[in-house]
Amino acid sequence: MKSIGLANLLFLIFMDPAFCLQGSAGTAGGGGSQELIPDDVAFEMMFFQISDGPAALARGNRYDYMGKANLSQEQVDIVIDAANQYRIYSNAAIRRMSRAKLEERATAETEGSARLAARLKGIEAKVKENLAEVLRTLESDLGVMGYQKLLAFVRTKVKAETIAGRQQRITVNP
Repeated sequence: MKSIGLANLLFLIFMDPAFCLQGSAGTAGGGGSQELIPDDVAFEMMFFQISDGPAALARGNRYDYMGKANLSQEQVDIVIDAANQYRIYSNAAIRRMSRAKLEERATAETEGSARLAARLKGIEAKVKENLAEVLRTLESDLGVMGYQKLLAFVRTKVKAETIAGRQQRITVNP
């Protein structure tokens, strides 16, 4: 059996929609309304589905999935490239978080907890900054109309699937 590795395991845990919704500003106790899912969380979910990572759709399915956004083939390629760029950065951030948590366990100091919290907040802030930069680049590369199509897709399709997936898990695993 092939080992998926610690970074990939943490990725799968952290990118679970239920996990993402737990700590997101704007969610009300994980309610079932897609309007409560912040756009940045929905973009992250989409990026991890269409990038070249462990939770990604098969390559042909990515184009079918993104075809629902009414983007040209060239625009879909731009979005997939942006998703890969973001996935690589966030995987590195997950590895840094894991390392910081392991270092914290190795030290029994109370000060270590405060240092760990500060390091994790710094890493999370950098990930959010990277996402914002990727989205600004996407807006520039896709043009106003292309980006508006992508945003409409994220706000309707991606958020609806996130809610549906979460409700299915709650029903199956009460």
